[in-house]
Amino acid sequence: MPILNAQSQMVWEIGEEVKYVCDPPFSPRGRRVCQSDGSWTDFSCVLVTDCSQVKTCNNAYDDGEYWIVLEKYNNARVKIYCHDMSSDTPGHFVSFQEDNYSVMPTGCYGSYCGRTNFTKIKIDLDNLQIEQVHTFAEWSCKPGPYGRTMGCSSDAGADCGTVQVNLEGTSFKVSSQSTLAGNVDTIFSSNHSLMHGKCNGWCSPCFSYHQGILRRFGFSPKEHDIPDEDSATKPTCV
Repeated sequence: MPILNAQSQMVWEIGEEVKYVCDPPFSPRGRRVCQSDGSWTDFSCVLVTDCSQVKTCNNAYDDGEYWIVLEKYNNARVKIYCHDMSSDTPGHFVSFQEDNYSVMPTGCYGSYCGRTNFTKIKIDLDNLQIEQVHTFAEWSCKPGPYGRTMGCSSDAGADCGTVQVNLEGTSFKVSSQSTLAGNVDTIFSSNHSLMHGKCNGWCSPCFSYHQGILRRFGFSPKEHDIPDEDSATKPTCV
């Protein structure tokens, strides 16, 4: 049951409120107040599963970090940055505590070059695939993709491409179904919170694969080492 510790007494006065506590990961919606006709106002325990529902809970909620429940992933509770909450379709982002970057050697292809640093990355909560947007990124030449890179430029003395995904301090780890392919040296930490790759060969792509799909990259919820409870807001519906 998602409801715990309801107050108990024989008689309730008009206007009195029954105090309920919702069992995590459920959030309270409404108040249980005794009305003059003997009925109670509506109260329920609900799952807040995306940023639109966060906004529905309370119009005062603005852009920021919130605890979101992923029903498809055994009701895992994850920390998500809700962006553009004034719109009808706020975006879902993962905020990084460590360096996340992609380095593309100059001189390979015109689409990418230089280093791109990511402070947040957009994520699809339905499948936990990342989305290649640069809302929270900075770059030195042209914005590069998250989670993949290129091999060395044919220009003499040029550096090889590198990529780092570091999810320490987040609710996520690199999915076991995500990898880099090509002439690449890849290192994963034991808990899959960190992936570092160096792409070798002249201007050769080191593509990312997720669930066998080219140019995709995905996360999965962590079971351990999750962020502190007070590092994000638990939505309370009014």
